[in-house]
Amino acid sequence: MSAFTKEDLKNLFIKKAEELQKVPSSTEINEDPKLPNYPVFKAAFGNLRKCKELKTIVEKYTAINKINRQFCRDCVETPDNCENEISMCKEDAELYFTLKDKII
Repeated sequence: MSAFTKEDLKNLFIKKAEELQKVPSSTEINEDPKLPNYPVFKAAFGNLRKCKELKTIVEKYTAINKINRQFCRDCVETPDNCENEISMCKEDAELYFTLKDKII
C-alpha cells in the first residue's frame, strides 16, 4: 500500500509537469528523489496519459511541450545544440509571440 493518496500523487505529478513544462516520463519520475517511483503512479492511475483524473494536466502539458518544441525549431540561433532554458528564450521573444498571434 502506498503512503501517498491519489491526491498527493496528482499534486506531485502536476508539480513535476510544471517543472519540466511537459508530461514527465517514467524515467524522469524515477530519477527525481522527491517523487515515489513510477510504479506507485502506475498503480494509482494506470496509464498516466490515458487516465481520466490526469486528462486536463496531460493535455495542457502536451500542448505546452509542442509549443516549446516548435518555438525551438523556429529559433534563429542554433536550436540543434542549444543548452538554453526555454523559459529564458521565451522571455526574450515578445516579438515572436506578437507576430505568431497575428498570423494565427
